[in-house]
Amino acid sequence: MGRGGSQVARDAADMVLLNDDFSSIIEGIKEGRKVMDNLKRCLVYVLTSNLPELIPFISMVVLGFPLPLSNILMLCINIGTDLFPSFALAWEDAELDLMTRKPRHREEHLFTYKIFSVAYFQMGWLQVFAAFLSYFAIMNDFGFLPWGLFYKHGKRNALIPRLEDPFDPFQSNLGNSRVGDLCDEVTGHPYRIQSNLLQRIDWQYLSHSTRDLRNTFIECDGFGGVQTHFQFTTCGVRQLSAVTNLPICYTTEALKYTHTGVFFGIVFCQFTNAFAIKTKKLSVTYQGFRNTVLFGGLASELALMFVLSGWIFLFRIFGSRDVIFYHFGLSAVPFSIMQMVWEETRKYATRKKEAKRKPGEKPSRLVRHTYY
Repeated sequence: MGRGGSQVARDAADMVLLNDDFSSIIEGIKEGRKVMDNLKRCLVYVLTSNLPELIPFISMVVLGFPLPLSNILMLCINIGTDLFPSFALAWEDAELDLMTRKPRHREEHLFTYKIFSVAYFQMGWLQVFAAFLSYFAIMNDFGFLPWGLFYKHGKRNALIPRLEDPFDPFQSNLGNSRVGDLCDEVTGHPYRIQSNLLQRIDWQYLSHSTRDLRNTFIECDGFGGVQTHFQFTTCGVRQLSAVTNLPICYTTEALKYTHTGVFFGIVFCQFTNAFAIKTKKLSVTYQGFRNTVLFGGLASELALMFVLSGWIFLFRIFGSRDVIFYHFGLSAVPFSIMQMVWEETRKYATRKKEAKRKPGEKPSRLVRHTYY
């Protein structure tokens, strides 16, 4: 007893009750379990966004896509939009069934396979699909067919010093006399190409952002003529770039707008993820939405999104752009909703499995692999 006990007893005790009330032991256990649960929620929330950042980079290396998400916008997710919501999850209230659980094993670590499974194999892959849907949808709107993007990153091409109007259907690569002089009519091989015209297309920076790629991704057809080896489609969004003041379609500027759209798509998925992981077993409707700090963290995410897409002087710093409403992460909304549906379904199945489990029976496979 911290008040009534002697000094010798307090020094020799393993536990000291400051208020001399045995019920405080229960409250202390409850608080410790709540802290542990909230730490696990923070881990799941932060780790989930790692997969939609990693897989696009791997796809660029393996499949040759132009990078779907820039490195600096990845940092904006990790130390910007994810920072405050992950802190806010520490203020989450304890679940209603907190004191009915069995004590966790004394050797159980904070980061476990179950957390890895939920963050990466379940929630993370849904965000990966959301990111790629946003990527292909926006690139398609700016004239690049999805299957035409394979193995285009880092490929050397002829840079013809002429910018065509992407909205003029009468201007064509094949009709450019300069292009026609690139191929030998006898051998069919390219010639008369200056070394400074054979370069790798700069997708990441602004050096080639004013070039019409329809006049760039070309090759000899073997008969003295030329043909394109990139599949284009009709320009769906007639928008001028805020940086180059030129049409976005068929230029590398389209990738900058795609980066911003993919960034917004991942953030929207993290919105849903924050509410989906509020509970581990019970439905989120039981937990309620009383954590006002979490709403403040989500508001900070929205503020950063609007700042990156609205302040022109930040465009060259962060590589973001002023995307239209349709590209403002809307392609990721179905997968964002799917996250909540998946988590609620998993929790419902977990409650049913636990209710049917007999005393002494081993937990079901679902509980063993997903209940963290």
